[in-house]
Amino acid sequence: KLWRQPDWGESEKLSSVLEPEGSVSDAYVESVYKNEPQISEFRAPLTVKSVSRWFLYRAGEIEALSGRVDIALELLRIGDKSGFVGLDEMIDDLLTLETIVYECQTDQYLGLEGLKKMAVGQRIDTIMQQSLSDSEAFMKAFQTWLLPFLKRRDNCKPGSSFSLLKHFVVEKSTENLELCHALCKSTVRKQIMSESQMTEIALACIYACDRDDQLSVAEKISTLLTVGETSEIGRA
Repeated sequence: KLWRQPDWGESEKLSSVLEPEGSVSDAYVESVYKNEPQISEFRAPLTVKSVSRWFLYRAGEIEALSGRVDIALELLRIGDKSGFVGLDEMIDDLLTLETIVYECQTDQYLGLEGLKKMAVGQRIDTIMQQSLSDSEAFMKAFQTWLLPFLKRRDNCKPGSSFSLLKHFVVEKSTENLELCHALCKSTVRKQIMSESQMTEIALACIYACDRDDQLSVAEKISTLLTVGETSEIGRA
């Protein structure tokens, strides 16, 4: 007994088209479109736009029916390398989904449709939610998962990574400044922000902190900022 209904693309008759001198009858082709009306819009004559839509449709279908994010990504990358446009957003979404489900493993039941309903800030929270216990775990997750995500956001919307990161770190600093301190110490964060931007984030974190036992951490942050600004002035 089959655990799922075979996909129309798995038909032996359609597979035979890929063989040398392979072909199918017009009647069979018509039967495929009749049984699968959702693909009728992709019938010939094809245009670049219609083929781009097919790549998006088919990748979404693959993920929805099988959960194989890797196969959906592979298909879109083939389309992208072949010059078809408008695939970047779904590629980004699938990469984020792959990170959450298979790498962070913070939501193993999340699908593409569920991801699309999440605001960008929610995606960041989901990526990082199991990495906030200590500074080392935070920075490892930042470098491995969050930094690539922010870089992709910048590719879609230049300059957006700074505001997204600032909102996230400030929000997490209301109870603990250690994460902000770890970010200030790192050199990795320089890939997406300047020293002046780090200063802006750090000051916002210090002002946002509600605890009265974080003065020593705030002083450490202040020292790092002073050193960083001095170095930046020296390079100028």
